[in-house]
Amino acid sequence: MISISMLVAAPLRAEPARKTTPPNNIDSFRPKIRVIEAAKKEATNAATYREEVKDVNNWLSNLQY
Repeated sequence: MISISMLVAAPLRAEPARKTTPPNNIDSFRPKIRVIEAAKKEATNAATYREEVKDVNNWLSNLQY
């Protein structure tokens, strides 16, 4: 059973916020420029790595003969 003091007591935490209005512009959810530039740099690094691996594989295949 729950005591009367428990029923009357203040809640331990606030209720979650609900029914908040959405932002006026959806652009606020887009990634920032730093994130976009980092993604481009990562793609470039991966392409460079692929080229280096290709060069090493070619060099190793030439050594076999």
